[in-house]
Amino acid sequence: MNNPLTRKQSLWLSRIQAAQASGLSLAQYAEQHNLPLKQIYAWRATFKKMGIADFSQNPAPAFVRIDTKADAILDIKIRILLPNGVQLSVNELHLDHLRMLNSL
Repeated sequence: MNNPLTRKQSLWLSRIQAAQASGLSLAQYAEQHNLPLKQIYAWRATFKKMGIADFSQNPAPAFVRIDTKADAILDIKIRILLPNGVQLSVNELHLDHLRMLNSL
């Protein structure tokens, strides 16, 4: 892009980047910052068409297989709620991993 951004464009670009970095959904961010959600989506589409930024969603989380011995598994229920609405549920935990978490 050859032309610099206007003040209004720069403002909305910084708002959208902050929303993406916050870990919140766009709706949650808009509500917390008293911004019109329709404006966020409209500006995001405008910037995408202009080729200024890629606002694609974060990639899917990667999972790693953990091999465990059956006799060292604890029946434990843990639910972690992240600010962006993602939930992590754990129904079993290997004893060594529990020890590691306790050492943090």
